[in-house]
Amino acid sequence: MNANGKPHRRTHTRQGDRTRRALGSALQPCSLQGLLVGLMLGTAACDATPDTYTHTHIHANRSTDTDIQNAGTAADSLAKAVQHYGFDVVSKLRFDRNNFTQGLEIHDGRLYVSSGLYGQSVIRVYTFPELELLHSVPVDPRIFAEGLTVIGDRLILLSWRERVMLVYSLPAMTLIGQSPLPGQGWGATHNGSVLWFSDGSDRLYSADLSADGELEVLPVTLASKPLRNLNELEWVGDEIWANVWQTDNIARINPETGIVEGLINLSGLLADEDRLRDTDVLNGIAINPEGGAIWVTGKRWPWLYQIRLENSPP
Repeated sequence: MNANGKPHRRTHTRQGDRTRRALGSALQPCSLQGLLVGLMLGTAACDATPDTYTHTHIHANRSTDTDIQNAGTAADSLAKAVQHYGFDVVSKLRFDRNNFTQGLEIHDGRLYVSSGLYGQSVIRVYTFPELELLHSVPVDPRIFAEGLTVIGDRLILLSWRERVMLVYSLPAMTLIGQSPLPGQGWGATHNGSVLWFSDGSDRLYSADLSADGELEVLPVTLASKPLRNLNELEWVGDEIWANVWQTDNIARINPETGIVEGLINLSGLLADEDRLRDTDVLNGIAINPEGGAIWVTGKRWPWLYQIRLENSPP
């Protein structure tokens, strides 16, 4: 998604082929599952790119705030089962508003941020909570960086339409491998044994990190209706939390059923006086493993917010 919230036009495959060759020139090939198993063993270092490297585009309709409200009242019995949450701001940290935030994660006292856009994509690593910049790693300018997640001493970065997942070693942030994606990449998270990612549709994809199995697909529904535009992801307790693109909502998803069991409404989080012309949507969820604090931000937002949830009427 571009800074104006509009999909980029479809581009030709030739550019993607050049990107694939440039990234994979010094790496060895492997499958997606081979790479995931390697992550668990700490041996992932490969170039696994598809023979046909194309940009993809999802034609699903967007889910708007109105869609979510309608879905929440479509069936009274189901709507009542959805918990609705407001929020209080506990604290906030000054954040680099140059971050077009696509992925956000706290791991071992570090904050990892993937910032998107073609020609501007970068991964930034900060101390946390001091937010002192440790690394700023540019991504190939032909790749639009999307969500990220940290698994052990590896960082996985998704790409938007390039159909490739990049792997970096920690703490040096060295690119050591890549693997094909079946389509677009938007958000990523894991629970220690399963990698989950989104593609902007109403589906979540999962892959077992320790088994050479098939990629599984989980449809996500709110009041029995598909909830599209699932974006940045975070594993929280036994749930998957997902930003819903172009809304102020975070969906709390049951990973067994795909049912949205809670909606967090963050309307009004960013004050009007903090918005500039290029300020974009809410995106970015990170749970601090030390204490469980919830941190959120958005694309080109000047603050990283710690929030506390409060129940509110639907």
